[in-house]
Amino acid sequence: MKNVLLLVLLLILFSCEKESDTHDPDQNSTEIIIKENVVTITEDNSQLISNDNQILNGIYILQFSGAIPEVAIGDVIVGEQEGGFLRRVAGISVDGNIMTLETIQATMEDVFDSAEFSFTSNISPESRTNNVVSETVHYNYIADGVNVSDFGLVFDFSNTTIYQDGPLIFKITDGTATFNPNFTFDFDFEDGNLDYFQFRAENANLTINCGIQLATTETVNLFDGVTTLVDYDRYVTFFAGIVPVVVVINTKLEAKLTVDATAEITFTSGFINESIVDIGATYSDGNWEGIYQATNLFEPKPLDATNTISLNQELVITPKVSAQIYSVLGPYVSPEMTENFTIAKNPNDDWDAELKAGVHPKIGVEVDIFGNSLLDFYLDISPIEEVVYESPKTIEIISGNEQTGQQGQQLELPLKVKVLDNLDFARSDVPVYFTANPADGTASEVMVMTDDDGFAEVTWTLGTINTTQGFSAKVKKANGDYIESIAEFTAEADEASLQLSGDLNFGNITTIDTNQQTLTLTNTTLDVVTVFSIDLPNGYSANWTSGAIASEGIQDVIITFSPLLEQAYDGTITVNNDLSDANNTIAVSGNGVSPLTLTGSLNYGDVMINTTSNRMFTIINNSNQNINISSIDLPTAFTQSWSGGSILAQDSQNVIVTFSPTEIQDYSGQLTVNNDAGATNNILPISANGTENMNALDMAGTWKTAYLTNNCSGPGTSSSYFNNRDLLFEVINASSGTVNIDSFLNASNNEVYAQNDYAFDGVNLTVNIQTTYTTTGGDNITRTFTFSGAYDEGLGIFSGDFTYDWNNASDGSFDKDCEGTLTLTKQ
Repeated sequence: MKNVLLLVLLLILFSCEKESDTHDPDQNSTEIIIKENVVTITEDNSQLISNDNQILNGIYILQFSGAIPEVAIGDVIVGEQEGGFLRRVAGISVDGNIMTLETIQATMEDVFDSAEFSFTSNISPESRTNNVVSETVHYNYIADGVNVSDFGLVFDFSNTTIYQDGPLIFKITDGTATFNPNFTFDFDFEDGNLDYFQFRAENANLTINCGIQLATTETVNLFDGVTTLVDYDRYVTFFAGIVPVVVVINTKLEAKLTVDATAEITFTSGFINESIVDIGATYSDGNWEGIYQATNLFEPKPLDATNTISLNQELVITPKVSAQIYSVLGPYVSPEMTENFTIAKNPNDDWDAELKAGVHPKIGVEVDIFGNSLLDFYLDISPIEEVVYESPKTIEIISGNEQTGQQGQQLELPLKVKVLDNLDFARSDVPVYFTANPADGTASEVMVMTDDDGFAEVTWTLGTINTTQGFSAKVKKANGDYIESIAEFTAEADEASLQLSGDLNFGNITTIDTNQQTLTLTNTTLDVVTVFSIDLPNGYSANWTSGAIASEGIQDVIITFSPLLEQAYDGTITVNNDLSDANNTIAVSGNGVSPLTLTGSLNYGDVMINTTSNRMFTIINNSNQNINISSIDLPTAFTQSWSGGSILAQDSQNVIVTFSPTEIQDYSGQLTVNNDAGATNNILPISANGTENMNALDMAGTWKTAYLTNNCSGPGTSSSYFNNRDLLFEVINASSGTVNIDSFLNASNNEVYAQNDYAFDGVNLTVNIQTTYTTTGGDNITRTFTFSGAYDEGLGIFSGDFTYDWNNASDGSFDKDCEGTLTLTKQ
């Protein structure tokens, strides 16, 4: 290279793996021989000061800070400024430290006589490549709403409006694009010619995950527009020997939108388009060969549309990657990721929708920078496309299949279907066509639109010929073709006859009531049917039992149920006619029940005597008439709160029964409600026992007195005469007995008790003692002691009032009277 030309043997270490079946240069050392007329212009001592127009015309003006290099016409200059340049000198002028060169484009074959080198780089603006002198990134454009990841391999363009003008708005509601190719560039120059070149990316992930929303307010006639989402350059400079190789990798993400809509619509949808690709091209032995191998995965997202119209919408998102070498375009790839959504609709409202996703790879190489003998390479790989969404796709039976009916009659259940898309979502506003097989009857409607839940249904009236009949439900596309999925119904049809219908289950009816239901006789034939008679079970009657029923006519018969007994009245009604003995019966059922019902329990169990216990029972009038209760009979020791009256229809009366035992015995028996309905269900059993009061105070034994207060009058009275006396109680029954006062009787005068008893009700105690005797002097003496008090359970004592009287009936001498209060405490 003039005075700096050297034969350079360099050890070049590369940071990338290098894989090729056809070319595998030595990775450890490569001899790079540069042609003698090559001059390297570096940024260390020079500056390119040409303007854009001068550069466009090949005028390169260089200002040097040091010695100006020796350059001759025909030399090739190589520089790293402004994206690099590789030019052949056609004219030279020097003015001081400024050199002006007139140039034409040179090629890499003009620089390298023999050289083999490679480098690897991805498209990330944040990556770093080994053996690279400099790397810089320049963002040319980023659309509003687009975010670039830290490593530049994932672009988030959620909530990005692709187009908005007039009646059309198209927005990417959520979207990401992932493209992470790691490109390897291999160069091999032999004898001044390019012998081998390859650029490739292996196992690159190319994924578009996109949710879209399109809205039109009126007809849109074929809109076609392109939007750039992001555009940036990555500048890479490395040295092959002492020659700087400058590569600018441009990455651009573009969205192309095409819309043709016939009316207003808003729809949302989306897709996932994922490809794992090997992509690139190889030049060897004078021939180009493309590299492309891919594994593709296409998935749809749910679709929702406010209207079904004719619509064609296509979105193409393309990551374009190109490499400029010395500012001249070289290899490039542009794998287009496609989405195409169409809705077709005809005047009959038949419609179909389809969403396709695909990939359309394009690979090319512009060879101007490599050499003059090469031809450009371009490979347009056939698009790979897949239908990922279809609607309507299937129609399925929900109900109504395999019924049994009668010829000429409507089936009991409707024929119900559901229309789905290929994601199994229900589709509304789809016309469904219902058709019976020939001679197999008719549908209530020939066409029914599916509702919001995707359902459509009709009723099926069977034909009058076949016993096994068929019916189908189909869905059409806009072009009039039926979708492949068909709902096929079948039914078994019995021969025409006199049809009996009606609900003749009367339920429970009281023996004093009646009830009516309607039996419908339907003549399904085209002839008159004569009914001779109608046979009915006991308890039933009919208002019509014979006559003619016109062709396809109906006769309603009122069936009356009048039970007399409390029993079941199940049976069969038979309609005797001149058509057929088949299908001429219908079941009838009912129960005769008592007009009166007694509910409640009168089981009292054990109840202590001298106490009470209550139970309640209810008299229920089951009939539709008033019932009069004349009386209620009860055993001894029972009383009732209500003894008679009128109970209204379908009403009831509660009655409280009180049990009050006075003896220890069995009081069981029955309660009878006497009424004017003749009801037999008018008795309730009573179970009750009078038992001893186990909690009563045991009076038997000795009780000691103690004065609380005392007031006496008369000769010889003592204030303590009845204080601290022992009273001996003997129990006769739970409420009474006898009382003896210890050391009270005057035995020498033969004093005896005229009365000595007590009464006790569980709380209150009364004691009455009276004695009589005659003195030796002939006086008749009566002594009387009384006590009336209450028991204090907490203290365990009786307390109350007492009196003591000494009365001489002969002359009144020595009469004594005492009164006061005392207590009794059991010993």
